[in-house]
Amino acid sequence: MDEAGNRTESIFRGITEHTPYAQVLVDHDGRIVLVNAYLERLFGYSRDELLGRSIEILIPERFRSRHVAFRQSFSEHPEQKPMGMGRDLCGRRKNGEEVPVEIALSPMRVEDSSYVLAAVADISERKRAEAILRRSEARLNLALSAANAGTWDWDMLEDKVTWSEGSYRLLGLKAGECEPSARNWLARVHPDDRETVKDTVDSVIKRFMAQGEQDAFNLEYRIVHTDGSVRWVYDQGQILYGQDGRPVRMIGIMLDVTERKLAEEQLAAQTRELARSNAELQEFAYVASHDLQEPLRAVAGCVEIIRRRYQGQLDARADEVISHAVDGAARMQTLISDLLAYSRIGSREHHFEPTDCQAVLNTVLANLEVPIRESGAEISHDPIPTIFADRGQLTQLFQNLICNAVKFRGDRKPLIHVGAERRDREWVFSVSDNGIGIAPDYFERIFRIFQRLHGRNEYAGTGIGLAICKRVVERHGGRIWVKSEPGRGTTFFFTVPTDIRAIR
Repeated sequence: MDEAGNRTESIFRGITEHTPYAQVLVDHDGRIVLVNAYLERLFGYSRDELLGRSIEILIPERFRSRHVAFRQSFSEHPEQKPMGMGRDLCGRRKNGEEVPVEIALSPMRVEDSSYVLAAVADISERKRAEAILRRSEARLNLALSAANAGTWDWDMLEDKVTWSEGSYRLLGLKAGECEPSARNWLARVHPDDRETVKDTVDSVIKRFMAQGEQDAFNLEYRIVHTDGSVRWVYDQGQILYGQDGRPVRMIGIMLDVTERKLAEEQLAAQTRELARSNAELQEFAYVASHDLQEPLRAVAGCVEIIRRRYQGQLDARADEVISHAVDGAARMQTLISDLLAYSRIGSREHHFEPTDCQAVLNTVLANLEVPIRESGAEISHDPIPTIFADRGQLTQLFQNLICNAVKFRGDRKPLIHVGAERRDREWVFSVSDNGIGIAPDYFERIFRIFQRLHGRNEYAGTGIGLAICKRVVERHGGRIWVKSEPGRGTTFFFTVPTDIRAIR
């Protein structure tokens, strides 16, 4: 190698050996003149194996003929080609493997000779990342399509918006049919919702500008399609800010929630209809029960007069009929009274307030003093709390449960215990006894109105008591259930939430 060549190589070595790219110097005829160590490592050739060889040794065979033509064309019209300008290429390693590369070309002259310096970047990692990104985007698009959703990205400084295919679809547009922009998006928003949507987005930006508070928005609004159809969308966006604190971008996702909104509207309509129907039924039950009492009292009074005047003066059959009439009138009065009590449970006349359960229990025991004394019942209780409740209904609840415990005692002395335990966000109350018990098959049935497990000749009652208990507990936002075994006693449990917002 002559002195000029040595000087050229020395300069090349000094410049290229420590660059982060593979570099190769090629002469006018396409022969490799110089390479750096990075290129040796990238392609697996030693320097001696490359020097003097055609540059096509580093090109996959299927591209070599085209590369020769490209090299000749470049030689006739040499110009610098920065990296990233042009197509991605493939190089061929010594072992035959292909490696994706990006190439920058710089024509140069040394003395009277023309050369091309090629900087070669291995973009294998980038290509792998791009492939992963493409697969991720494909999965995302599939998920968005399945969810009937779309994404959007708004460059707020240039008012440039990017919509995904799903966003076009949600806006009632074909991809590319309309230029994406905030203005065109807002034009698709239902006129009745447009001002609210615009104010929501503006308020997020203003709040940040005034308070430095990062924020996002989410709202539901209607989109009007070209054919006039209306769809509901859920839109969630996040504002991104530049280093100077100014909002620069907003990104977000839209979901089609039309079916959910329609279902909610239908459910709301059904709820309103059910509430109206229940109110009418409650009013009917109240009026019917109340209005029936007066004529029933008259009938019961007349029957009682007949019993006092004529019982024992007629034959046995007449006495039996009179007795049945008196008993029937009395049962009817009790039934109507219980039905009236049941219908009143949902009345707005009742008020919830802090209620001392110990005071309620004392009232109940006083009300039941006679049956408790006659049965010899022993009643114990845990310390019981003050809760937020309707005092009158809570009294009715405890009285019904304790009365049942006294009534269904069998042959044993009744032992009754009232318990209370705090569990998470509710109180769990219990009323247990050692009475005749209940078979598991009847655990659900006993809470239905007018359900009786025994004949009237065995145990008196209308079958409304536990139905009233269930309705009271549910109105207080709780649950009621029973555990029992025939002959081994019964325990009724009910809950009352500690959070008054759960009270109905």
